[in-house]
Amino acid sequence: MKGNWPIHETDHIDRNPFNNCPWNLREVTSRQNIQNRGNFGGTWVERKQKWQAQIRINGKVKWLGYHRTQADAVAAYWRAVECYGLADVRTL
Repeated sequence: MKGNWPIHETDHIDRNPFNNCPWNLREVTSRQNIQNRGNFGGTWVERKQKWQAQIRINGKVKWLGYHRTQADAVAAYWRAVECYGLADVRTL
């Protein structure tokens, strides 16, 4: 539909996997596709009563600490994205 076969992965811009309209599809790297899923909101750790942030770099998990709020955990994730030069970030 776009004129060539995608080299990487195909992403649904509106995050609806059933909306396969050409305007809703784009080619992205694996990292971009993972980031677009929104799985970077931190994880609630019950025993600590805090949010934990982490990022995967070259297959290894880098722990980004515990945070009082989910917003702080998300901010830590995005700071790490910038710090490690992984800035092929989401456009949504």
